[in-house]
Amino acid sequence: KDSELRTRAKALALHIIAVCDAVDTRKGRSVLVNQIIRSSTSVGANIHEANYASSKADFINKFHIALKECAETEYWIEMLAGSHCIDNEVAEQLLQECGVVRRMLSKSITTAKNNKDYLYQISKKQKFWPIRKTLEVYGDFIFALFPCWLLSPENVSALLPLEKNMFD
Repeated sequence: KDSELRTRAKALALHIIAVCDAVDTRKGRSVLVNQIIRSSTSVGANIHEANYASSKADFINKFHIALKECAETEYWIEMLAGSHCIDNEVAEQLLQECGVVRRMLSKSITTAKNNKDYLYQISKKQKFWPIRKTLEVYGDFIFALFPCWLLSPENVSALLPLEKNMFD
């Protein structure tokens, strides 16, 4: 499931692409159109790439790059509006959408820097849940597939969720 930030970044890029399709590139405006499409799509791409970061610093760095690309996108929106390629009303709407994404990125960076547990989780080499959590979330499905388990009492208490009526 996509996060709200990823969804908004993707929607912003698609909106900008749709607006740029209507710009007359014969007047030498193709440079502006290419630049804004590159910067706006880079925002979402870096957010997506951050999900696969190899370390805490890499995760935060990808969000910083996305933030810079978002600021660059705002600049190109202003350039398109200033050169009368798009209406001021459309530019204001795009700037507002871009501002929302920018503020969400800033807040996410701050949260990531301050949230040690989250940073620990993304910095782990193996991104697997413990057996107890996996069973808590997907227990019905797993027990339907494997209804019979052989565990020692120590393993039962260490691995399985504490639920009533789980055993015969």
